[in-house]
Amino acid sequence: ADDTPWPSLLRRHFSAMSSSKNPLKAAYSKVREAEERHAEKLRAKAARTAAPAERAPAYTKTLQATKDKAAARRKALAQTERASVAAAVRVRKDDGGTLPMGKALYLVQSFLQGRERHAEASVEQIREAVGINIDPGANPQLHDALTESEHVEVVPAAGVLRLRYRPKHGVRDAAMLAALLSRAVVSGVPRSELVATKEQPQACYEGVEADIEKLIREGRAVAIERPDTRDRVLFAPTAAKQAPAGLRAA
Repeated sequence: ADDTPWPSLLRRHFSAMSSSKNPLKAAYSKVREAEERHAEKLRAKAARTAAPAERAPAYTKTLQATKDKAAARRKALAQTERASVAAAVRVRKDDGGTLPMGKALYLVQSFLQGRERHAEASVEQIREAVGINIDPGANPQLHDALTESEHVEVVPAAGVLRLRYRPKHGVRDAAMLAALLSRAVVSGVPRSELVATKEQPQACYEGVEADIEKLIREGRAVAIERPDTRDRVLFAPTAAKQAPAGLRAA
């Protein structure tokens, strides 16, 4: 039997407990560590809220029908091909020189546009005015480009090529403009489709801007501004009351 006195035994026992790992103390330490990690997360979240980082704009996807996509691709391809041809091909002039087909197209279309009431013109009239023969035998690529241009109309004639300028909506004078706007439906007619702009350098006819303002002053048309494009949409006075939401009178 151990004859060691009880006080010494107790001291030895408690000394061993203090020197060994205490389960309660270890558990308490784990709780404190978890609390510290949670507090650190809260501090990080508060910092992000106080100074939020810039976010990229939300991505928005516009749905488009497959048929519309195909039509848009065909149109873009045709425009690219026409631009390439216009830049590469040179047109023969009557004086023996040449010029880029794009410039030749511009000269012919400008001549047609400047004729009173966009009157039609023959090959000889065009040749006399701009010094270029548009007959297919002389400049076949220019002839094809003109007859396919959206700004040129081929006038039916027996065996004779006659051309005239084709304005947007077929408007060639003030009377035709007034008739168009009197029939304007709920969607209206954008002013940018009638006047000269960067995208459309040729107006329907010379003086169309003044005629539009005159019709508005006389109450025969109403202009409503689109807030997204700042374009003015023209309506008949009665149809303007049914204009789409989001448009406002200009």
